[in-house]
Amino acid sequence: MQLPLPFSLHEDFRLSNFCSLDNENLLHHIKTSLLPRHDRLLYLWGGHASGKTHLLQSIIHETQCAATHNRGIYIPFSQLDSILPANLQGLDGVDVVCLDDIEKIQGLALWQEALFGLFNSVFDNKHTVLVLSSNISSTGLDDFLPDLKSRLALCTTFKINELTDEGKIEVMQNHALKRGLTLNKVVAEFLIHRIKRNLDDLVDILDRLDAASLAYKRRLTIPFVKEVLDV
Repeated sequence: MQLPLPFSLHEDFRLSNFCSLDNENLLHHIKTSLLPRHDRLLYLWGGHASGKTHLLQSIIHETQCAATHNRGIYIPFSQLDSILPANLQGLDGVDVVCLDDIEKIQGLALWQEALFGLFNSVFDNKHTVLVLSSNISSTGLDDFLPDLKSRLALCTTFKINELTDEGKIEVMQNHALKRGLTLNKVVAEFLIHRIKRNLDDLVDILDRLDAASLAYKRRLTIPFVKEVLDV
C-alpha cells in the first residue's frame, strides 16, 4: 500500500460558505446522500473557478471533523508531478477519496488503469466514498479507456452551475467580511462589470484592495478602487 503525501486543504473551503445559488440540489445531495454514504460515487464538473476544488475540500473537512473520526484524502491531478499512479493503491481503506481535475489524465494509460483499479476496490469494499471532479462532463472525456468510462458512467453526476453576478457579490462580500473589510454592493457590482474576471481573479483583486485599504486607511469606494487598480 502506497498512500500519497497529503495535500494541504484550504481552511476556508467549507460547505457552510459555498455559495449555493443555482446549486441547491447539489448541496442537498452532498449533505443527505454522499456524507451519510447512501451514495458513494459522485462526479462533479464545471468551468474554471466554478467551485469544484472548494466542494471537494469541503467534503474532506466534513469527513474529518472531530465528531466522525473518519479519514479523507484529497488529490489534485493538476499536480501529477508530485504523485504516482501507484499512489492510488490502498485508498479503498480511506473513508472518502476526492480526486480533483481528472481530465489531466486524458491520454495517460497508466493513470487511467490506476483509477480503474481504485473504482474496482471501492466497489468491492462497499465503504469508501469516491468523489471526482473535472472541467469536462464524463461523456466528454474522449481519451479515456472504455472500461474507465463505463465506471464513470455509474457516478451520480452534477454540473456545478456558474455563479450569477448576485452569487459572485455574495462570495466577495463574505470574503471581505472575514478580512474585516466592508464591501458594499455598489463597489462589488463595479468590480464585476468593470473588471469582468472570473471569481478567483475577483477574490485576488479584493485581497489587493484590502492591502491598499489598510495601507492608506481608506474605505473601499469606487474612486479609491479606480485609483488602486488604475481603471
